[in-house]
Amino acid sequence: MKRPSRSAQLAGLILCGVVLAACGSAASPTASGRAPSATLNVAASAGASPGALASPTPDATAASWASPNASATAKTYKVKLSVTAAGSIATISYSVTTAGRSKVACTASATDAAGTWTCTADLLRLGVVPGIVSFSFDATDVSGAVTKAPAGTRTVTYAVPPPAPSGAKYKLVKETVTGPYSKLIEYRATWVEPKGYATKFRVYGLISCLRDSKANNEKPCVVSGTTIPSRAVKVIATLDGSKRSTVISWSEEGELPGPGPYSAYLVRASNQYGSSTYTILWSAIVCWECVY
Repeated sequence: MKRPSRSAQLAGLILCGVVLAACGSAASPTASGRAPSATLNVAASAGASPGALASPTPDATAASWASPNASATAKTYKVKLSVTAAGSIATISYSVTTAGRSKVACTASATDAAGTWTCTADLLRLGVVPGIVSFSFDATDVSGAVTKAPAGTRTVTYAVPPPAPSGAKYKLVKETVTGPYSKLIEYRATWVEPKGYATKFRVYGLISCLRDSKANNEKPCVVSGTTIPSRAVKVIATLDGSKRSTVISWSEEGELPGPGPYSAYLVRASNQYGSSTYTILWSAIVCWECVY
């Protein structure tokens, strides 16, 4: 067999050296006998686009209710909401749901002295009507990640009577002459009440002036805080809970106007959980030893 020429042998050696330099050096042992470590591009190997940042993972998933108790009955307009939670919490945000509608109830931004995340929800201000309501909460950690309802919902019975009617007004509607010395007097009484709280309104007449005394001369027969015994009033109208006004009328005899048949007119709101306090629509003034 014919041996290759010397020039061909030199070309083969040069080619082999080039290949070894290009592909063999990375796998060749170092002086210490160990292969150098390789850098792994995690984003590329996972199929993510270069420079993409992973979404924060919620840090707080362990949480439990502290208040209110399950199936509790809330008898005040303000309800304390409280949970214990583990993790790097930033805020606990509570929601209340009633009649299929949810709204933010309140938010706790720090723990209290007992180490719980606590805030108070004013259900009257939020417009939550009495009945069955449910609460839930979301936990937000310091990275901004949110854990939705980690402890589920807590259902309670919101069993409160209506608040006392407010914004009472009492205005003359008209006077109708019914005879030579008689006329019909009509006044309209109006008030304000949150929607959904009252199922019934009762309008009362105060039979006698409760504060009739020399010391109270020229002062109202009834004021806020006056104790009103049930025997001291008479129901003169019963209205549906959707109403916010009524006409109060009486017939007046004689040439001189009198104070009307009652010393005051009052209104009270009721529902299945109880009744509000009285709201004064109008009150006569004490006229010590006056005679009509």
